[in-house]
Amino acid sequence: MINGIEVRVVGEISDEELSVYLTQIQAEKNHKIINAAVVVNGEYIEVKSTFELVPFERIRRIEAIP
Repeated sequence: MINGIEVRVVGEISDEELSVYLTQIQAEKNHKIINAAVVVNGEYIEVKSTFELVPFERIRRIEAIP
């Protein structure tokens, strides 16, 4: 668990560096991450994350009358 996020890591990465990546992703997407899978391959880091569901608002379409 990093910052309340369930994280699975393959490879070597410090908790501090991982925390920075997750914080940046949450800020960019403007949604809370629920869990993440991180793969470290040399200098490349792949992060796959699942975000908290966003409430859906129903929108009604109004047709124009010709």
